[in-house]
Formats: sequence, structure tokens, C-alpha cells
Amino acid sequence: ESLRPLTGEHELVREYVFGNQMAQDFMEKYLDLLEYILPKYIREGKTHLVIGIGCTGGQHRSVAIAERVGGFLKEHDYTISIKHRDAAKNQKRAIAQ
Repeated sequence: ESLRPLTGEHELVREYVFGNQMAQDFMEKYLDLLEYILPKYIREGKTHLVIGIGCTGGQHRSVAIAERVGGFLKEHDYTISIKHRDAAKNQKRAIAQ
């Protein structure tokens, strides 16, 4: 309940989201897939890729995962842009409750 007004950009939320083995396994497999497939996209001449990550509220899990994916892509020298479409909207709603 104390995490409700926060987003996946906050360390406490990230610790909670990635604090279980299933989330860690998911991230490992997902990042392995991206590492495998992105060079192939580039070889085909593709210059843009949109990755959508969603969750029920769009504030905690999806934001934490998007940030982790973004960090991974930056580490691999990809130019990225992250937009958390619903996080600010849902954060205002959680604070008002």
C-alpha cells in the first residue's frame, strides 16, 4: 500500500517488482531475446523499433520493466526514448485516493 503513490522509477518499487524469481527470470529471458534479435533488425535495415510493455495500472511493473529494458539498451549503445504513457495519470489518481 505504501508503494501505491510511487512509480516503477522509484527504487523501492523496483526492489518490490524484481524481488521475486519469476520477475528475474522474465527479465533475463526478455533481455536475451532483445540481445539476439536487435542486431538482426539492424542488418535488415530497420532503424526504429517500438517496444510496448503494459501492466494493469501502468505505474509500477511496466514502468520498472521499461526502465530496466531501457538501461540494458543504453548499455548496448542503442539510442532509446522511454515514454510512460499512463504512469503520471495513475500516480495522480493514487495520491488522490
